[in-house]
Amino acid sequence: MEADAFFSKRYRNQNPKKAPSPVQGHPYAQKVLASACRKIRTASDGQRHKTRLDQARLVGGYVGAGHLQEGEVEFHLLEAALGNTDDPKGAKQTILDGLKHGIASPLSPPQKPQSDNSQQAVVNRSQTPNSESELYLFSEDGTARWKETHNGRILIPVANFTAQIVEELEFDDGEESSLHYKIQGELRGHSLPEVQVPARQFDSLCFVAEKYGSQAQISPPSTNREYLRHAIQVNSGEVARTKMFTHTGLRVVDGKNVYLTSTGALDQEEIKVQLDGGQNLKLQRYSLPLKSSPSEIKAGIEASLNFLKAAHSKVSIPLWLAPFDAVLMSLLEEPFASLFILGPSGSHKTTLAVLAQCHLGNFSTNNLHSFNDTANSLEKAAFILKDAPMLVNDKVHFTPPKTNLKFIISFSDFCGTLFFSFSSADLITDCGCITNSAKADQFS
Repeated sequence: MEADAFFSKRYRNQNPKKAPSPVQGHPYAQKVLASACRKIRTASDGQRHKTRLDQARLVGGYVGAGHLQEGEVEFHLLEAALGNTDDPKGAKQTILDGLKHGIASPLSPPQKPQSDNSQQAVVNRSQTPNSESELYLFSEDGTARWKETHNGRILIPVANFTAQIVEELEFDDGEESSLHYKIQGELRGHSLPEVQVPARQFDSLCFVAEKYGSQAQISPPSTNREYLRHAIQVNSGEVARTKMFTHTGLRVVDGKNVYLTSTGALDQEEIKVQLDGGQNLKLQRYSLPLKSSPSEIKAGIEASLNFLKAAHSKVSIPLWLAPFDAVLMSLLEEPFASLFILGPSGSHKTTLAVLAQCHLGNFSTNNLHSFNDTANSLEKAAFILKDAPMLVNDKVHFTPPKTNLKFIISFSDFCGTLFFSFSSADLITDCGCITNSAKADQFS
């Protein structure tokens, strides 16, 4: 039976009598599941995979802690995913992967005192909070804090929305690490935009106005900002931390050499990579399959060797060596000389350089780095790519600014990045083994 037909039959057209009964478990965890299903159903094209993975992982945390039943959760998540996909098999696998990772990192719902949810509810004085998690009430009305009075405890409004940190993201750029919080919120039963906030900026709560808009309101006085900051942390419970590498190239992780690409680490699927926020299409092209079968490896080697036949050996061999030598030179902590191809217009210089780049991903002659880019943007891209060769193309036949040329050449001396470039004189940085320092003198 075809996979699509199987999944469609199992999850889309089930007899309602055979569907699981309403989800059993902790009320808070039930709300998390309902919210996850809603986000999965409404995820836009391009965000579906990420939404499925993130939400399944979040709900899986409550399954791992015993607050939800795995079978029921799997059914509802799959039902939501298969109602919003063109690839049922892939959607199912993403949900199961997310659940698996979430179950391995159990999450506990925040403990909340019983109340009638009113903003000024007076309760028995004996109900004194015995832990931090009982200092606040989180409901559809928003976030409120308990205050002791002579007449008992009352609820004081803090904000008209609720928010929680669902994941800590540790970004590692190869030089230093920075911590970000992934925050989800709700306002009057509707999901607020998911945001990533640098940990050092979290205390200011500036993201509330910047990302949530004017409808999300923090109640006066100003001291409520401190209460809200604390309430968000309390509402978050135990938060899983994910380490995210933000560069490509060779890296030592847990004592082992791994190669990072935009999709992750080769043969290490648990390692996560995100280049420049995942929005830079030029960097996203540095994408290699994380797993390859023996037959795929053989075919890849044959295709690589066939590249040597694409041009004269004086041109093809240096180009073919470039992707491999860049990595080897980084191990030796030595700069790798820029390569140049010289030739008249129409001699397929760009095509050859792009074909060489295809050792590292899916490249084409469109949307390449060029001398039209600013020096800062080129420096940033080179820093992210580390020892992965970087193709810089001047296909518009103009005289590049000397500052850009000197920057590119000098920067490659210490970043280990290999630069390919094409100048107005039909000069391509790629295949002539002219050293960076020597070339730099020509532009001084």
